[in-house]
Amino acid sequence: MTAGATSPKRAKKDDKPGAITLPKELRSGDDAQRVESATLMRESGAHEAFARSRMDGFVYVETPSYMHVLDAHCRFELESETSPLLVVLGHPASGKSSLLINWVNQRVKKQPPAANPEVIFQHYCGCSYESVKLSVFLFRLMYHLKAAFSLRDFELPHEHEEEKLKFSLARCFEGAMRSTTQNGKRKNIIIVLDGVDNLRTEDGSESLSWLPNALPPGRSFHSLCIDNLQGIRILLSATKPSKATQLASCRWIVRKQFTYDSDDDLMYEAALPPDPDDTHCIKELRRRNAGFLVVEPLDEPMCTKIIHEHATRNSTRIDSDAVASIMDSKGSSCPLYLRLILTMYDQSNHDANYLGDILNACDFSSLYELVLQQWKSMLLGDLVEALNALTQKPPHDPPPASTLPRPDSRKRNSRRESEHTAAIAAASQNSLAAPEMDEVERTKFLMERRALLARHALSLFAVSRFGLSEKDFHQLLEDAAPRPIRVQLLHLLLPHLMTIHRKDSDVVLYDISHNQLRLLARYVFLKDDALRHGYHKAIATYCEKMPTCQRRIDELPVQLECCSAWSQLQNCLVDMKMFQLWWDERNRQDFLAYWKTLRTSFSSHDPVDDYIRSLDEYIEVEGPTTEELLSLFLTITEFLRSWQRNDVKVKIQMQRPEPPQLKEFLNAQGSFSLAHLTDTESKQIQGIVDYLCPHADDGYYVRRWLWTQFPLIAVSFENLFLKKFTPPSDVAEAVESSVAPSPIHDKKEKPVAAPSPAKPYPHAAVLPKAVASTLADKKRILARHSPKKNTMQALELLNPEESGAFEFDEPATTGEISLTIPALREQLSELRARYDKLKFLTKERQQALAALDSKLIDAKANTSHHNQNSQLRDELVEQIRLITLDSTHGKQKSDYYKSILRQCETNPARDPNASALATAAIDICPA
Repeated sequence: MTAGATSPKRAKKDDKPGAITLPKELRSGDDAQRVESATLMRESGAHEAFARSRMDGFVYVETPSYMHVLDAHCRFELESETSPLLVVLGHPASGKSSLLINWVNQRVKKQPPAANPEVIFQHYCGCSYESVKLSVFLFRLMYHLKAAFSLRDFELPHEHEEEKLKFSLARCFEGAMRSTTQNGKRKNIIIVLDGVDNLRTEDGSESLSWLPNALPPGRSFHSLCIDNLQGIRILLSATKPSKATQLASCRWIVRKQFTYDSDDDLMYEAALPPDPDDTHCIKELRRRNAGFLVVEPLDEPMCTKIIHEHATRNSTRIDSDAVASIMDSKGSSCPLYLRLILTMYDQSNHDANYLGDILNACDFSSLYELVLQQWKSMLLGDLVEALNALTQKPPHDPPPASTLPRPDSRKRNSRRESEHTAAIAAASQNSLAAPEMDEVERTKFLMERRALLARHALSLFAVSRFGLSEKDFHQLLEDAAPRPIRVQLLHLLLPHLMTIHRKDSDVVLYDISHNQLRLLARYVFLKDDALRHGYHKAIATYCEKMPTCQRRIDELPVQLECCSAWSQLQNCLVDMKMFQLWWDERNRQDFLAYWKTLRTSFSSHDPVDDYIRSLDEYIEVEGPTTEELLSLFLTITEFLRSWQRNDVKVKIQMQRPEPPQLKEFLNAQGSFSLAHLTDTESKQIQGIVDYLCPHADDGYYVRRWLWTQFPLIAVSFENLFLKKFTPPSDVAEAVESSVAPSPIHDKKEKPVAAPSPAKPYPHAAVLPKAVASTLADKKRILARHSPKKNTMQALELLNPEESGAFEFDEPATTGEISLTIPALREQLSELRARYDKLKFLTKERQQALAALDSKLIDAKANTSHHNQNSQLRDELVEQIRLITLDSTHGKQKSDYYKSILRQCETNPARDPNASALATAAIDICPA
């Protein structure tokens, strides 16, 4: 997605009913809140980008009198006797959009007092493909007002319901004004609509039916609904009829002088005298008592200010001769013409000769052709140098005469000698020039191909519906030019592009920022239908390689529709991965609109067959869980009901047998129970069952879908009442651990204690007798070694009373000590005997300790072995229990599937006995 392609992906559903994607009718109030639609997010990004393109890095010199007129019209604190409508009128490319954008920017920076906050809504027709649709404008306006005034009770129609939107506009304004009155703080509303004459209805006609037919002075926009209501101003812009001599020099222009009264208030006549050349839109606005502000061409002082401001902002210096030449040119009174001239002059490094050439252009088509020629020369610079290097190489020296065999004749007259020399020269030229000629031809071919690179890029931008990202730009032009050339071209195009930040798909897109260049690319470069369809197919092929993301949802179906690839569009709409993103709250209205277009233009499709095929492929490849499968059935059923209720004009009533009823089938299953669920979950399951049953008002497609998919729908319900046989997670982990080999502990380490066995499952299994007897025998074989008795005997040898024999014995009497030699010898012999005895006891003690240590090690090993055997025995018992449960669950599933099969056989889709008598009554409803 992001797509991307961020692309939103559905997370894995948990094994509980709350993880199932519910239809809108079954959601609670918190879950069913409307989210911002994809159309709204796309348009908001495009309008913000269009406004930034007229402010950031854009040279704009304001006309103070025009700003004063707009400020005076929006002075809410004064009672105004004029209409709330003010129309900014001017020729194409005269700066109407820039005037409104910069005035709004100044208005926002002024920070009106907190007691009188303002809600400013901006809509610029022509900044995107959908911005000219009346339904999109009304939807954006009412969505903005609903959010600004917290109109929770106001029900906003969908973006494609044009008639409902027109009738809801007055109620929206009424609710907004009522909410401000109740809160005690009035919010003033300013609506800025640029290019009102470009708004089109569903049938492509120009219409101002959304405006009241009469707006008397002193009344507000919806004065027909609420009398004497103030607080709304509408600023519009419209284009005057283009004249043959639209471009003129600024030296010929004399602007109208504005006067001020004694209070320094601007005195301006807002009335516009009738003109036979007025368009229908201007006549209708005059009939609604709208005021008019005519934007005049640039005069000499304004042109001079723009040139100096451009030089100051870009840190360049333009000499006086160049300034005079620019001001003398025929189009210097047009802001767009002047901007293009200054940009091209900077890119040419202030070449005076080039400036003289471009100043001869008398219209925008000629001027843009010069722009393309300049880009062409800049992009072909490396190839031109390479071609010159190949064609200007010095000639090679001729090879020696021995390279060709001489004639056999021995006569050496002059004629034969000259012929032989000429043959040598020709062979030499052919052999040496062949590689160079191939390189020259290749370079010329690359030059011809790159010469159209700028047209190719502009055509791609004009064909794309919502713009191209930098990645899209490079990949679509990858075969046309190397990356450094593509980077250079994008840098040249940036002054003519606007940057769109898409928050929903986390991507930055670029699109043409001015309508004049877009019209040139669309109606001059792409005037051939086959060429235009080729560009649509190129973008469609590129988008088909994208992963499932919002970017692919936006661009792919539009391109397929433009090139009339109805089969591919049908596959795009029924693809399961795409459908899960299509039927999101943001995209479902666009999804229904594409189905309406497909039904109108491609009548051979059958949505039920298409979704059956796509769902079968999805199940085979992805293997979804039963919860995911149930969510898909719910969403597809919801779509078919919505599509047939809103768009399908043919109602088919077939005399067929009664279809199988899901509710009756589930109730017939003895194991179906909702007792283990909460009240909320139980109500959700009951609602799901009722939703997947045929309703009385269901049409042919919904009934056929529910009938044909009854087996899979019933299968998707199996976990809702067979889930109690599924082993818990801790048991499953125990089974997985039993498969892995047990760790072998070191003899010196303590054996790890075996984990406590899992809690017994409610449905306990009885072990077979053979298995139980085997386990009992193993238990008897495992003898327990008790070294306690031998250990005590060994410790008796270590009597502390036998130690400490090195001291001398005291005499029996306390008299004098006998120091005779025999006595000393006797004592020495006794000491030696005791020493020998102590040495013997020490040796026995060491042997006893060694035996005790060996027995202790054996006891540890036996204990570890016993623990491992005990753990293995418990795991074996658990595995047997799980196998028994799986066997029971499998038997339950088998019986359940057999009951589904019997239900399908009992309720066949076609009765063979009555097939000859079946009739179809087709009632065609009026469109």
